[in-house]
Amino acid sequence: MASVRKKLRADGSFSFHVQIRVKGTPPVTETFERKTDAVRWAEQTEAAIRHPNDAGSDVVPAVKRRSQAACSAKHPGKPARSLVRTRTAMPACVSG
Repeated sequence: MASVRKKLRADGSFSFHVQIRVKGTPPVTETFERKTDAVRWAEQTEAAIRHPNDAGSDVVPAVKRRSQAACSAKHPGKPARSLVRTRTAMPACVSG
């Protein structure tokens, strides 16, 4: 499920922070200048996560790559493959 939050920046302007959480996958986040862009991205990304076999859907592999890179940075001694397997086996840096 996607959530869009309006965030106040230090310069007084606003941005829109989107977080998508779907059971069995790591959370995906992005920040946008306009709410319409945030909502459109959230709908497209959530659909791609829920239906990864649809044509043109490359979001899930990108999420896995991003998670592996984040874990490799936080756990430098361990290979990323062993860190990102299932949601229950993920370390705190991925499962959020």
